[in-house]
Amino acid sequence: MLRLLLFVADLFLLLPWWGAVGVLVFLAAGLWVLGKYVVYRLTRDVTAAVMAQGTPLADAIVNVHSVEPAEAPGEPSLIGLDPDDEDYDPELEDLESTAGTDYFWIEATIAPHDLDAEWDPSILFLVPQDFEPEEELMICETMAVVHTLEIWRGGAFVPHGAGDVKGPQRLRILFAVPRGLRQAKFAYHFTHFGSLTLPESAALAHC
Repeated sequence: MLRLLLFVADLFLLLPWWGAVGVLVFLAAGLWVLGKYVVYRLTRDVTAAVMAQGTPLADAIVNVHSVEPAEAPGEPSLIGLDPDDEDYDPELEDLESTAGTDYFWIEATIAPHDLDAEWDPSILFLVPQDFEPEEELMICETMAVVHTLEIWRGGAFVPHGAGDVKGPQRLRILFAVPRGLRQAKFAYHFTHFGSLTLPESAALAHC
């Protein structure tokens, strides 16, 4: 700070006052532009890094085997909804509320184009088929979240929590779906792919 004050004092001693002021304005403008550029680069790099997380499932091929309405589960989700879980996410707990929520078992095979691609099926969501983000990193307010995840292993479905898998996978997922969502597509981070139609919910069928 002292060096800065001495620098300013020297400017006014060596230059006319208007010249010293001009130098200070130029330096301030340069620092402002530099700060804006640094923020822009950081924002761009962070956005690119986040968007790249969905790359493994960009234009993935989805074969939906079955979609079945289900009763609301009595047990909590094992994926990010247990406060004792290290991956606990309270926002997911808010998304999966019993009011206005339908449940569907969806069996599907998801095949990334890269057979060696690693991805985490617990991060899958369903969003409306017509959802088109207006800007990068825009989150859809109407999302279906994974409640229960099973993966095909050894000729049967077995429980699978969070964790990466490689290449094509056959999955059986219990989704907590906002009531009224019928035409949907899969979402992985900020990448969208596939399509499916959700039938009438089990709750409405019993009315």
